[in-house]
Formats: sequence, structure tokens, C-alpha cells
Amino acid sequence: MKSDPPVTSPRLVTDLVAGARRGLRRDVRALLDGLQHAELCIPLRQPMVGVPLGERLEMPEELSLVPHVLEDEEGDRFAALFTDPEMLERAQEELGWLTGEGALEYCALPALTALDLALQVVDDEHVIGLVLNPLHDSELLLSRQELASLAQNTALPLVSYVRDIPELADEHTLVGELDGPPPRELTAALDALVAEGGALSSYRLAQTFNAERDLEPHLTLHVVTRGDVEIQALSRMIVERIEGKVPEPGYIDILFDQVAIDAPMGGQVS
Repeated sequence: MKSDPPVTSPRLVTDLVAGARRGLRRDVRALLDGLQHAELCIPLRQPMVGVPLGERLEMPEELSLVPHVLEDEEGDRFAALFTDPEMLERAQEELGWLTGEGALEYCALPALTALDLALQVVDDEHVIGLVLNPLHDSELLLSRQELASLAQNTALPLVSYVRDIPELADEHTLVGELDGPPPRELTAALDALVAEGGALSSYRLAQTFNAERDLEPHLTLHVVTRGDVEIQALSRMIVERIEGKVPEPGYIDILFDQVAIDAPMGGQVS
């Protein structure tokens, strides 16, 4: 079953999905713009009753279909959508997906309609997220909140992806005073690290917000170090000490202000 011909080509939509893996709001916005006139393919676990295979039909008022879902090693399940029907061949080969007892079939729908249907499947209990283009280099994993924002044509940064992207030159981070004192257990853990006399010389906490990366203001930890420091090891130590002590929204940026003569480096922990 197919809708009216799309304006945005599958190849372009695939490239936009790959670009959204940076997680920046602008990249998600570009993906949404491309989805306005595109199709997404839903892999079918059962044939659609009364729908001729391979024909393009008008969208019915009510649509009933049984899609395939992915399941990971932990047993978590995810809805799946594809930007290009050619990707479904690999899904059939590697996942063993069939439609009924025959070859894998799919339903191509307007992208926003397909996202809305996926949102009805993703309930955060039985199905916890959506994967766009599974098994492909452009594979993009979305939480229910992120899927809901796309279905509502709203671009949000994809926090799980953007945390691994260094800040770009044209980004602007707002830095402000804390709304109130940070949790005592957080500052106690950081004070203890300083008191040990190791690599961490001092620290400063601030509240920051970057519209390209953040959903809401959050804490940023500025760290000053002593001498030559192995950044990754120090980052892991800090993360271990403050785990479970970070206030909402549940993550903190860690920036190293002075590391010998190197440029500032950073990371994020949730």
C-alpha cells in the first residue's frame, strides 16, 4: 500500500536521518523538514487484509496493520521504520523477518503519519522506542519523548547523541548563576576529590543552556587540574564519585579549564 508520490527522495531522507545522529536541534529540524514530503516504510508481520500488493491507494480513514518490532539482547522492544524499501531486504536476511509465511512486505506511508502510528505502538512499557533504519549506517534510535516531538513536528535535541559531539564554533551556550545551592551530596563528593590532593585542584559549578543541545538548563562542572592529567581517567573517576548525585534533568557537563597547555576539553555524564 502506498500514498501519493513523495517529493523528498529516499536517499535524501536517509542522509538527513544520518545527519540527525549528531543530535543537534538544527539537524533534527533538517530531518523534520525533509520528512514533510517523504514516505517511511513499515515492515509488516502480517499481510494487510484487502490491500492489493504493490498498488498505490488513497489513505483510508482507518488503517489496521501488524508491524514487526525489534528486540535487543536485554529483551527491550522497539518499533522500526525505514527511509528506503531496499533496506528491508537486509532485515529479512539478518532478522528473519517475513510477512505471514512469505517474503517480507511493507507499507509506505507519509512520514508524519508513519511516525504517528509508531507513537501509538511505543508505550514505554512493552515497546520503549523507535529505530529508524535498523542495521544501516544511518540507524537512529529515538525515545518515546523524541518520537512524540517528531510526530508533533517539533525539533528537540537528541541528548543521547549530542553528548558525544564537541561544541561547534557557531554554538552559543548561556551561562548563569545556580537557581539554588547544588545538592550537598554532590558538593561533598567533589570536595572530597579536591581534598585527596590528586589531579583535581579545584572546581566550579554553573548553570548552562545550549539551545542546540539541551532540553532545559543543567549543571556544568568546571574542573581545574594539577600538572599532567590523563583526562579520560579523571573523567571516569569524577563520574564514579558523583553518580546518582546529579539533580534534574539528570546530567552534567564536565569541562576541563586548565589541562597543561591543551585546549579545553569536555564531556557529559547522566
